Amino acid sequence: MKNTISDRFGIRKLELKDLELLCEKLDIPANVLRNYQVECTLYNNDLTVIETQKKAIKTITPGDAPFQVPITWNSEEALSMINVSFVDPQGYKVLEQVVHLKVPKKPEITFVNTANTGVRIFFEKNEDANEYYVQYTQGDTVYHSPKTINSFIEIEDDKVKQGETWTYQVIAANSKGESEASTAIELVKDEDELPPIVWNYKYSNKNLFIAYSVSPYDYAYEVEYGSEPNVYSNKLTTKIKGVLNIPNPKKETMYFRMRVIKQWGFASEWTQEFKVDGKR
Repeated sequence: MKNTISDRFGIRKLELKDLELLCEKLDIPANVLRNYQVECTLYNNDLTVIETQKKAIKTITPGDAPFQVPITWNSEEALSMINVSFVDPQGYKVLEQVVHLKVPKKPEITFVNTANTGVRIFFEKNEDANEYYVQYTQGDTVYHSPKTINSFIEIEDDKVKQGETWTYQVIAANSKGESEASTAIELVKDEDELPPIVWNYKYSNKNLFIAYSVSPYDYAYEVEYGSEPNVYSNKLTTKIKGVLNIPNPKKETMYFRMRVIKQWGFASEWTQEFKVDGKR
């Protein structure tokens, strides 16, 4: 079995039991390269590292002819991915390329929001995928969303009318191809508003900080939180845009969700629940 990939730092072909790196001259940098190495990390079907190895390469002078760097390994496990790096003498990875030998695993949708403007679909990201998109259909009509590297996709398409039922599936992709589509779900645009996107959250100086998206039409933001899943014993309302903080001097494990109140008085749907591990 062979896999051909683009010519990046001289890689021309891969053979699963006898990996050869064909190194060609590089236009940049136009200087002698001494004491460089090729590093290969092999992954099995569970995306567990089987082996990592480095192999020194000869000094490369601009204008040199192509040469081979054969690499072999002993594991009999099936491979799903190989990470190949060109490493300088200080240990920095100058160039890196992931070679996928299998398409990504089937994605799983974890949460959805519906609103009058569109839908937002969250999914579990796979380590073997580079990007994702949503396929949404009604009868024989099929559309695809733009691709993303995020863990959610928001679809605001005027062709999807309010009150209509559409079917949505998430598809993952890598350099080998596309995954099987996720289990289909049916969604209907309604009268609700979309909540903020929670971009990040972390403990700092005995406070939990939450970073989230904002809109010019936002009036206030609400956060419900507690120490148990789906049990929110506390509520915080703020008009601060972009980031808020919740005092938690003991850094206990917390669960929270949030929503926005628009200037016209309507509250959005709640986000999914987030868990913040204590003592971290």
